[in-house]
Amino acid sequence: WKNKLGVSEKVMPDWSPIAVRGNTIKVAEREIIFAPSGLPERIVSCGADILAAPVSLEAASGGKAIELASPRPAETKPMGEVRAEAKGKLSGGGLDISIESYAEFDGMIWFTAKLSTAAEGKPAVIDALTLRIPIKPESADFIHWWSGERDFRNPKVVHIGTLPDKKGVIFRSNDSGALTRPEELRGSFIPYLLLTGDRCGLAWFAENDNGWTLSDEIPAVSV
Repeated sequence: WKNKLGVSEKVMPDWSPIAVRGNTIKVAEREIIFAPSGLPERIVSCGADILAAPVSLEAASGGKAIELASPRPAETKPMGEVRAEAKGKLSGGGLDISIESYAEFDGMIWFTAKLSTAAEGKPAVIDALTLRIPIKPESADFIHWWSGERDFRNPKVVHIGTLPDKKGVIFRSNDSGALTRPEELRGSFIPYLLLTGDRCGLAWFAENDNGWTLSDEIPAVSV
């Protein structure tokens, strides 16, 4: 805190430097293949695909889906041994969405999406913006989430367990019967959720509730 102790542009011993080839960023035991949108098209971990389909960002206006398309392939470039960057774009319905990310050598990827209107001075109306991450069943046997509270022994704050074998919505971050959220987090936002199998999985996290769903009725995170 307030210092740079431990910060280095070199990978730690026994780790491999990050590598970039085309639209693929390779990190420890994993490869992330980026779609033109700038979101992962495939994630290969220990030789197995985790995703059931590409990660997508979906927008709706007036109760109808906005058709979003990417004008060009994603751009990727290395930034030394420990980091690589990726950039992509989605456009449609008078809306432009630029998606930028950086991956680190241990596999963490930080995404930033910026929305703007395609035509200056002409507003674009959005009812909903949904990030979908389809995960294969074999990489989603177990679920682990954190509500953001600090009472880590409370099962309504930290949950680790098997994912129920059923169809439909299994988890909603606005389910007050299942979890307790801190008062300083608005709406139904929670900062962390992991789905995993015995060998590999995928964790999603966000630093805070800025830019996420603030509604109590609509879950910011669901499975």
